[in-house]
Amino acid sequence: MIKNIFLALILVTVITNSQSKRTKSFFSETDGYVKVTWDTYLFLANKMEVPLKKNTPQNNFDYMFIKTPVDTLFKLPFIVVQINERGRLRKADLTDFVENRYRLDVQTNYLWKEGSDQLHVIIPTKYGSINIFCRSSVENFAKDKDSFKKFVNSIVLYNDTKYSTNFLRDIPILNRILFESSPLGTVLFFVAVAFIASRWYKRMRS
Repeated sequence: MIKNIFLALILVTVITNSQSKRTKSFFSETDGYVKVTWDTYLFLANKMEVPLKKNTPQNNFDYMFIKTPVDTLFKLPFIVVQINERGRLRKADLTDFVENRYRLDVQTNYLWKEGSDQLHVIIPTKYGSINIFCRSSVENFAKDKDSFKKFVNSIVLYNDTKYSTNFLRDIPILNRILFESSPLGTVLFFVAVAFIASRWYKRMRS
């Protein structure tokens, strides 16, 4: 009974002992664009050239880059970036995006989707994804697309944030315990596994 309680406490500790998640990355301003601060956003909010719709990417962003001079918000062209940390994308999730007309770059695991006036790129990370929405006009998209791609390819992901295709990460509970938990949690997990294995071995021998 005591051993069972001890085992349960170890497993609970492992599962709940996760590190705080934060995607670590660096975004450089591409030529002719400038990062919009929150103060600038508030100042320009009533001068929008492109009307906003409810629940669109532009209503929820972590970074925004617009072309200079900065005189109106969401002036075409513009780039907005969202940091999604709601959970790592599995290999099956990447396949689902491909089935929805995204192109998967097998070298980087980036997902690309191009329209007549916009480019959407999803960069998988350890904790979720970086979503990049690039918007231009139909007339100028071919010209602006090079700047959009240059911006995407300049993004730097730090090593502890990079996406991994390790198949163990596709199992949510193992991903959390082995890769997202604190070192103590990982050690306790292996202690629990060793304890279970020894109990099973003793029963098989008896």
